[in-house]
Amino acid sequence: FKEHSGTASAVLGFIQFALAGLISSVVSALDANTPIILACVMCACVLVANMIYFLGKKNPKGKI
Repeated sequence: FKEHSGTASAVLGFIQFALAGLISSVVSALDANTPIILACVMCACVLVANMIYFLGKKNPKGKI
């Protein structure tokens, strides 16, 4: 695992950068004059991240 940690970090950084570019282009295409749209997108990202975390979390039986 130690041999691939740099590659994994680079892939995660690329994914963050690509998603930020995609989301910012969508928000700018909506041509909103208020930051409400951006706040809604940020809340949606938080909800998706929490769903991914809780659905992907491994919980062995009998342990909390």
